[in-house]
Amino acid sequence: MGLISRINDLLLANAHHAIDQAENPEVMLKQVIRDMDRNIQDARTAVVSAVAGEKQLGFQVEHHRRVVEHE
Repeated sequence: MGLISRINDLLLANAHHAIDQAENPEVMLKQVIRDMDRNIQDARTAVVSAVAGEKQLGFQVEHHRRVVEHE
């Protein structure tokens, strides 16, 4: 194993160790919960939009049926 490769491995190991020491599991968990809450809100917004789109399409279908019936 070359000297540069060993130095690279040592630097990577030290960097990973420093990151591991800096991570606080409670803080990380709180962030995950915030992200999940944001995703739930985004999903709710998407559902509301989809339901509104479905209703709008239903109105358009009904309108076109009436137009065809009157012709």
